[in-house]
Amino acid sequence: MLILHADPASAAPLRELLVAEFAVQSLPTVYARAVAEAGEPPHVVLTEAGTAPRDAIEAVEALRASDRTASIPIVIIAGPEALLDPADAFAAGADDLLPTPYQPAQLRARLRTWLLRRGTGEALDGAG
Repeated sequence: MLILHADPASAAPLRELLVAEFAVQSLPTVYARAVAEAGEPPHVVLTEAGTAPRDAIEAVEALRASDRTASIPIVIIAGPEALLDPADAFAAGADDLLPTPYQPAQLRARLRTWLLRRGTGEALDGAG
Protein backbone atom coordinates (compact mmCIF):
# COMPACT_ATOMS: atom_id res chain seq x y z
CA MET A 1 0.00 0.00 0.00
CA LEU A 2 1.21 3.46 -0.83
CA ILE A 3 0.25 6.66 0.97
CA LEU A 4 0.72 9.79 -1.12
CA HIS A 5 0.87 12.85 1.10
CA ALA A 6 1.39 16.58 0.90
CA ASP A 7 3.00 16.68 4.35
CA PRO A 8 4.95 13.84 6.02
CA ALA A 9 3.67 14.95 9.42
CA SER A 10 0.08 14.39 8.33
CA ALA A 11 0.91 10.98 6.85
CA ALA A 12 2.63 9.66 9.99
CA PRO A 13 -0.56 9.01 12.00
CA LEU A 14 -2.16 7.38 8.97
CA ARG A 15 0.86 5.15 8.50
CA GLU A 16 0.81 4.19 12.19
CA LEU A 17 -2.85 3.29 11.89
CA LEU A 18 -2.23 0.94 8.95
CA VAL A 19 1.23 -0.55 9.46
CA ALA A 20 0.06 -3.33 11.82
CA GLU A 21 -2.15 -4.79 9.08
CA PHE A 22 -0.62 -3.64 5.79
CA ALA A 23 2.82 -3.19 4.28
CA VAL A 24 2.86 0.60 3.99
CA GLN A 25 5.11 3.00 2.11
CA SER A 26 4.64 6.74 1.91
CA LEU A 27 5.82 9.32 -0.58
CA PRO A 28 5.07 12.96 -1.29
CA THR A 29 2.17 13.43 -3.70
CA VAL A 30 4.49 14.99 -6.29
CA TYR A 31 6.02 11.52 -6.86
CA ALA A 32 2.78 10.04 -8.24
CA ARG A 33 4.05 10.22 -11.81
CA ALA A 34 7.28 8.43 -10.83
CA VAL A 35 5.26 5.71 -9.10
CA ALA A 36 3.25 5.28 -12.29
CA GLU A 37 6.39 4.91 -14.41
CA ALA A 38 8.93 2.93 -12.36
CA GLY A 39 9.33 0.09 -9.91
CA GLU A 40 6.75 -2.35 -8.64
CA PRO A 41 3.32 -0.66 -8.56
CA PRO A 42 1.48 -0.66 -5.24
CA HIS A 43 -1.66 -2.75 -4.73
CA VAL A 44 -3.67 0.21 -3.47
CA VAL A 45 -3.00 3.95 -3.15
CA LEU A 46 -4.29 6.16 -0.38
CA THR A 47 -3.91 9.89 -0.89
CA GLU A 48 -4.80 12.83 1.31
CA ALA A 49 -6.47 15.84 -0.24
CA GLY A 50 -5.38 18.12 2.62
CA THR A 51 -5.45 21.83 1.97
CA ALA A 52 -4.27 21.38 -1.62
CA PRO A 53 -6.92 19.16 -3.22
CA ARG A 54 -5.56 19.85 -6.70
CA ASP A 55 -2.40 17.93 -5.75
CA ALA A 56 -4.49 14.85 -4.89
CA ILE A 57 -6.45 15.17 -8.14
CA GLU A 58 -3.23 15.48 -10.16
CA ALA A 59 -1.80 12.41 -8.40
CA VAL A 60 -4.90 10.39 -9.29
CA GLU A 61 -4.72 11.58 -12.90
CA ALA A 62 -1.02 10.66 -13.14
CA LEU A 63 -1.69 7.15 -11.82
CA ARG A 64 -4.64 6.64 -14.17
CA ALA A 65 -2.63 7.84 -17.19
CA SER A 66 -0.15 4.96 -16.96
CA ASP A 67 -1.01 1.42 -18.08
CA ARG A 68 1.03 0.13 -15.12
CA THR A 69 -1.10 1.85 -12.50
CA ALA A 70 -4.40 2.50 -14.28
CA SER A 71 -6.28 -0.25 -12.45
CA ILE A 72 -4.88 0.28 -8.95
CA PRO A 73 -7.61 1.18 -6.44
CA ILE A 74 -7.19 4.78 -5.28
CA VAL A 75 -8.79 6.06 -2.08
CA ILE A 76 -8.80 9.79 -1.28
CA ILE A 77 -9.12 11.02 2.29
CA ALA A 78 -10.48 14.55 2.44
CA GLY A 79 -11.44 16.78 5.30
CA PRO A 80 -13.76 19.75 5.05
CA GLU A 81 -10.74 22.07 4.82
CA ALA A 82 -9.77 20.43 1.53
CA LEU A 83 -12.72 21.92 -0.36
CA LEU A 84 -12.59 18.88 -2.62
CA ASP A 85 -15.60 18.39 -4.85
CA PRO A 86 -16.36 14.64 -4.79
CA ALA A 87 -17.41 14.84 -8.45
CA ASP A 88 -13.91 16.10 -9.34
CA ALA A 89 -12.29 13.27 -7.37
CA PHE A 90 -14.32 10.59 -9.11
CA ALA A 91 -13.95 12.24 -12.52
CA ALA A 92 -10.17 12.14 -12.07
CA GLY A 93 -10.37 8.40 -11.41
CA ALA A 94 -10.59 7.96 -7.65
CA ASP A 95 -12.31 4.75 -6.61
CA ASP A 96 -13.33 5.84 -3.13
CA LEU A 97 -13.57 9.02 -1.10
CA LEU A 98 -13.47 8.95 2.68
CA PRO A 99 -14.32 12.17 4.51
CA THR A 100 -12.62 13.04 7.77
CA PRO A 101 -13.10 12.44 10.55
CA TYR A 102 -13.33 8.72 9.82
CA GLN A 103 -13.33 5.68 12.03
CA PRO A 104 -10.00 3.80 11.80
CA ALA A 105 -11.85 0.48 11.52
CA GLN A 106 -13.84 1.85 8.59
CA LEU A 107 -10.68 2.91 6.75
CA ARG A 108 -9.02 -0.47 7.29
CA ALA A 109 -12.20 -2.28 6.16
CA ARG A 110 -12.40 -0.22 2.97
CA LEU A 111 -8.75 -0.90 2.17
CA ARG A 112 -9.19 -4.65 2.79
CA THR A 113 -12.20 -4.59 0.47
CA TRP A 114 -10.24 -2.89 -2.32
CA LEU A 115 -7.40 -5.39 -1.94
CA LEU A 116 -9.81 -8.32 -2.06
CA ARG A 117 -11.65 -6.90 -5.08
CA ARG A 118 -8.32 -6.55 -6.83
CA GLY A 119 -7.68 -10.20 -6.06
CA THR A 120 -4.40 -9.74 -4.21
CA GLY A 121 -5.57 -11.42 -1.02
CA GLU A 122 -2.93 -9.34 0.69
CA ALA A 123 -5.28 -7.95 3.28
CA LEU A 124 -5.47 -11.49 4.60
CA ASP A 125 -1.76 -12.18 4.85
CA GLY A 126 -0.58 -8.82 6.19
CA ALA A 127 1.16 -7.48 3.09
CA GLY A 128 -0.16 -4.68 1.00
